Amino acid sequence: VLVLGGVPEKGDVILLKPDTEMPNGTPIA
Repeated sequence: VLVLGGVPEKGDVILLKPDTEMPNGTPIA
């Protein structure tokens, strides 16, 4: 599970995209 600006838990991957404005914790994949 990829979460933007979230906290990595249970192997979750954090994907940071400075050119994309999304609320923290928004699922992107």
